Amino acid sequence: MLMALGVLLALTSSAFIAGQDFISGVLTRRYSAFLVIGVTSVISALFVLLLIGGPSGVSMNGEVLRDGVLAGTTALVSQALYLTALARGVVGVVGGLATVFVVVPLVEAFAVGVAPGAWALFGILLITAGVVALSLPDPDYCPAGMVRRTSTSVIVMALLAGLLLGVSILFIERGSMLNPESTVLLQYAVAPFAIGIALVTGVRGDDDGDGPGVAAYVLAGALVGASLLGLLADLTFAWSTQMSNIAVASALSGLDPIVLAGFGLLFLKQRLTREQWLGLVATVIGGVLVTLG
Repeated sequence: MLMALGVLLALTSSAFIAGQDFISGVLTRRYSAFLVIGVTSVISALFVLLLIGGPSGVSMNGEVLRDGVLAGTTALVSQALYLTALARGVVGVVGGLATVFVVVPLVEAFAVGVAPGAWALFGILLITAGVVALSLPDPDYCPAGMVRRTSTSVIVMALLAGLLLGVSILFIERGSMLNPESTVLLQYAVAPFAIGIALVTGVRGDDDGDGPGVAAYVLAGALVGASLLGLLADLTFAWSTQMSNIAVASALSGLDPIVLAGFGLLFLKQRLTREQWLGLVATVIGGVLVTLG
């Protein structure tokens, strides 16, 4: 029963992740990625404080503090790269490329002498083939306002974001073994740094001034919505690692690129080619095989 609940939480986490990524990626078209990360992190931190009953519920255990801060630091860089890639590229393609995060736990295991199994190695091959397919251009489909080319810089940003996300997940898992809520809260402690970077480098995104303006209440609702989805994604993932294990939780929560591609098609009219859809499915299946193999 506990394992089944862990699986359900991991699947729920993938849906929350896709929703947060989609909203945040759209916001990053108009505003700095660091600004979006900083504001949503502050809002998420307030939600966590309400959940745990205020600052008195925060654990300052040395290991929890270390893992939470390290998770937040690596996640900050990862999210900045990922949101920028989402804003500049096709969301389904970027989401699929970032699936490489599942390789990080495998590398950590190999470093301590645990060799990957045959299924894990096959998963790596699938991910590699998927990345290649996702990176292929679509020369025929280019209606005005709908296609954002997946340039080399976007591909590199998405891959780096995925690898750093994998590192962040390792720190979250370690801290969650002691106190999942405090680990998630400490992860958001980097918010002031993100906002500071945005103020120094500029708060506007690539599309500032393009298209109609955004009403303040719409922007506020989008930020709160993205924050709440991100918080729910982090908490459900942390809880799922307690009830199942990191491999199962990572595999199932990594199904979000397919949902993200659906959002891109439905709301942004971003179509994937047949090769890109095959690549997306290959990276997701490869990710599942790596984490379970």
